[in-house]
Amino acid sequence: MRWAAALLVSALAIPALQAADWIKISTANFELLTNAPEREARKTLAMFEEARGFFLREQPSLAGSPPPAIIVGFNSFKDYRPYTPKAEVLAYYQRQETGDYIVLSDLQLQRMRVAIHEYVHLLVSHSGLSIPLWLNEGMAEVYSTMQEQDGKLVIGEMKRDRVLSLGGGNWMRLPDLLRADDRSPQYNEQDLETMFYAQSCLLVHMLMLGDGYADKFSRFLERISATGSSQAAFSEVYGKTAAEIERQMTLYFRQQVQSGAAYPAGTAPLEITENRPATAVEVGVTLANLTARLGKVGEAKSRLKELAAQYPKSGEIEGALADLEVQNGDTGAALAHYRSALALQPADWMVYWNYARLLDGEGGALDARLQALEEAVRRNPG
Repeated sequence: MRWAAALLVSALAIPALQAADWIKISTANFELLTNAPEREARKTLAMFEEARGFFLREQPSLAGSPPPAIIVGFNSFKDYRPYTPKAEVLAYYQRQETGDYIVLSDLQLQRMRVAIHEYVHLLVSHSGLSIPLWLNEGMAEVYSTMQEQDGKLVIGEMKRDRVLSLGGGNWMRLPDLLRADDRSPQYNEQDLETMFYAQSCLLVHMLMLGDGYADKFSRFLERISATGSSQAAFSEVYGKTAAEIERQMTLYFRQQVQSGAAYPAGTAPLEITENRPATAVEVGVTLANLTARLGKVGEAKSRLKELAAQYPKSGEIEGALADLEVQNGDTGAALAHYRSALALQPADWMVYWNYARLLDGEGGALDARLQALEEAVRRNPG
């Protein structure tokens, strides 16, 4: 789901979240920072690992080699609200230089639908596919229905809210759906947006699971990415015009084909680390980073400077300040913060890597670049 630099309630205007309430817990592929109970954290990690395994088995062209991801999970919407771009956005995905973030408003079971939705966006972002908005959001919607039933993973049981929207609303014409982008009214006005998601979900449901469509869906993904045209891909893969696809989509819904498809569940053993208390620096830097990505760079900088005053020997805080200055376009200030960070020998390899990259772009000394890169590789051989 998209997110914009919308200014909501200032995080500085509410009591700060206490680092003592936060834990870190991880698997081989996900790291979770949360102030929710440990039992909810473990369920969340298990769900993400199960989803990752499913995509690797069943949709390798989409999954590729999924990178590790950082999940930030809040215990309540009240805690989450200062870090969301828009009140109705319950989760979002960010791809950053420092890693891939999935941010969740809470870890309750009902939130898993939006969690999987955002994970699909992560996979698409790294897949190398170039796909239109309707397909990206439609796939995320269909896959978000993933649930375990009788030892199987079931995908595609359409959610009641989408069915009600389609049954009672005014459908947009298919050409309007196909050409919508993140600047279109269909994607930015709430009433139109609801129908955009419902129709995208229905269309992708038909292509992924419908008779005569499902066995060609992987090829459809490849062709739409290669051609950049939904209509060309419909014609080339399915031999149908957009008008024919529109008629069949309407019929597909009227026949109430809303059931899902069952797939084998994964059997690999799941290893989840013991939780440990998160440090004040880890929590503070992460939340400041989220604040900055909402466009509130000045607020994020104030938070980090306050944190640096409390923990003056933290190279991670100086590195985060440097990253903010890069985002702000102040190369001189960024280099100064990176040098301060390196003098404190931070454990995070990305600080060395980002410093070397910035030096390279600025024509900095070769010896300094090589030294920083060698340190980055030493700390992260992968």
